Amino acid sequence: MTDSHPSDVLWLSDLHLNLVEASLVQEIVEKVAATNPRAVLITGDISDGLRVTKHLRALSRAVNAPILFVCGNHDYYHSSFAQVTKRVQALCERNRNLVWLTRMGHVELSATTCVVGHDALGDGRTDSDMDISDFLWIKDLAELSHEDRFKLLRARGEECRKHLAEVLPPALARYEHVIVLLHAPPFAEASRFRGRPSSRESLAHYLCASAGEAMWQASIAHPRADIHVLCGHCHYGADVAIPGTNIHVSVNGSDYHHPEFRLLSLR
Repeated sequence: MTDSHPSDVLWLSDLHLNLVEASLVQEIVEKVAATNPRAVLITGDISDGLRVTKHLRALSRAVNAPILFVCGNHDYYHSSFAQVTKRVQALCERNRNLVWLTRMGHVELSATTCVVGHDALGDGRTDSDMDISDFLWIKDLAELSHEDRFKLLRARGEECRKHLAEVLPPALARYEHVIVLLHAPPFAEASRFRGRPSSRESLAHYLCASAGEAMWQASIAHPRADIHVLCGHCHYGADVAIPGTNIHVSVNGSDYHHPEFRLLSLR
């Protein structure tokens, strides 16, 4: 990673800080602070549901810049959607540089660029018999039947679609460049599972098609604006221009214990 410029933002994803030793957590936090970016963008899987606020607090105290983030599926592990939501919201209220975009409109980065976002977990739009860890470790899902799990995933996907349908149009009308932070990729072209293009079965958990629908509609209405999606979840990097749109999707390639730090220059 090269030294940052005052117009640079730092993008991180899939840190999984709960899986590394405390000394490495501190090393990562210090490395983030040392880049001195204009803002830090995090596209989920920061930690787990028991420690996500602890690790967000550590970043908040070390970094002298806004930290704009969304949560990933792992950020709800060993807890529930409601419990994590309550704790993360309370933390953001106490720490002004922490901004959970799932609960916000757009945030301006420059006169021409802003950021919006949503957690955008896999939304179960395709049928799948895959057994994933979410079904064990997120309390809301562990308690449900297979059919009801998918109903909940689709309902949360619909929440994402509605949020983006609300915040994207005014952002695109005002700014030339809109960055969208999501956890899961919004288009199948960008989704990977174990390094390969996701199959129909894995797309149920490695794609938020609901987010893609909202962005597609917004891009049709605002064809001159530039939409750059930043996401993670797949642990394999990708950069994909979505045909027939003004949307570009970048997937962070962070691996467990080896987070990928990417500096992005604002236009």
